[in-house]
Amino acid sequence: MAKEIYADEAFASSIFKKLESGNAKVASNILWSFRSLKRQELPIVHNLCHKILCLIEEFPEEEGILRDGTALLQEIQIPEDLQSKVFDMCFGFLQNSTSSIASKAFLMTVCYRIAESFPELLKELALQIQENIFLQGSTSPGIYTRGNAVLKKINQRLRK
Repeated sequence: MAKEIYADEAFASSIFKKLESGNAKVASNILWSFRSLKRQELPIVHNLCHKILCLIEEFPEEEGILRDGTALLQEIQIPEDLQSKVFDMCFGFLQNSTSSIASKAFLMTVCYRIAESFPELLKELALQIQENIFLQGSTSPGIYTRGNAVLKKINQRLRK
């Protein structure tokens, strides 16, 4: 897909318009296809972080958008002016008991990447991850494994 976006400006334009079309299923499928891009190819999607935020705000109940959007957010550099908004949104979904296991795993990573520089956020995130492990860890290896991996990073960061 990256080659097509690079090579064909009309194709790229049509993809980006469809992403902003207001159709949740189409947007979800496009985000899913963006996940096949390599990390170094993601910057070709201009304002990807902003587009993902807008989609999640527009379709907060659409699991595909949340899952694939947060999977992409964990791979890209989040602009400083959006970090607070992204953290608050991701943390809110992490607290939500109805968010899927896959989404929660991605949400933990996105929150950690933003909170790395803020010890007070790391402590709050650690408590929320512990709660997720307590509530879902015994039934979800994904929550248990990702949660413990992020908690380990948090503890290392707080000891510095």
